[in-house]
Amino acid sequence: MDYQEFSGATVSEQDKAFAQEFANFVNGRMCSADQTGKELTRAHRYLQQQMFKVFIGFMRQLAYNYKQGVYDERNAWASQLASEAYTHLIESEIIYDPNFKKVRAMDDTDFPEYGRQCELITPWRGYHRGTIIARTARGFVVQFSSGADIEVYEDEIEFD
Repeated sequence: MDYQEFSGATVSEQDKAFAQEFANFVNGRMCSADQTGKELTRAHRYLQQQMFKVFIGFMRQLAYNYKQGVYDERNAWASQLASEAYTHLIESEIIYDPNFKKVRAMDDTDFPEYGRQCELITPWRGYHRGTIIARTARGFVVQFSSGADIEVYEDEIEFD
């Protein structure tokens, strides 16, 4: 498993070993996510609290990764769901994380294609020309003269 240092904090060897063992477990030894979740609730109440802190830490990191575009098709669902849930917890004032709103999202405008005109290889609802307004992990967001915008893969457009 590749351990990226997102926060600059040092990850202990015990934490790395647990993360690797857990990855191995879900990658072939787990029979049912639901049954495993139910079984975890049989642990001592204090341990349930500690396990949930690990879950929140995992969700938080997925949410940060999603916001920064650090995901792909293999974990897009988990990353988006984590981001939506974490955002809701912050907005509901259940979790305090003032740095989350400061994270640069992938839709910032400092990328070379921003504002460029492009042609859709396959027209969308009669539109074939648009302007690049955002970069995503999968490609770009194209806006049309009507104000509508869609996400496209890089191979679905051609630049002028």
